[in-house]
Amino acid sequence: MRTTLYVLLLIILCFSCQKEKQMAEKITVTGTVIDVSGKKLDDVGILLYRSTIMVMPETDGHREYSDNGIFKFEFKPTNELYNYTLRFEKEGYITKDNPVDKYKTKQSFTVTMERQTE
Repeated sequence: MRTTLYVLLLIILCFSCQKEKQMAEKITVTGTVIDVSGKKLDDVGILLYRSTIMVMPETDGHREYSDNGIFKFEFKPTNELYNYTLRFEKEGYITKDNPVDKYKTKQSFTVTMERQTE
């Protein structure tokens, strides 16, 4: 019985001593928005959504726009429980969502948007 208690205590200590990942204080996401032919898209609306497993995605309404296909979006993560997604919207194109890593302070990616077909 005593050995079992020592083993359990050792396991608990090991888990409590592990260094946890630290959420970034400020995140900067940059990149390019293009269409399927590689042409840079201007005036693409970019909106930050946050969500958890239990809550529907929500936004604070802050929106940025691409300028000649180039974008930069900065924000401060507010809660370790949230997952963050950038939503890219442009009339005539299919909306695209890209996840953001809340542990990286600087991120960059290219978003390829497809035209809507009717």
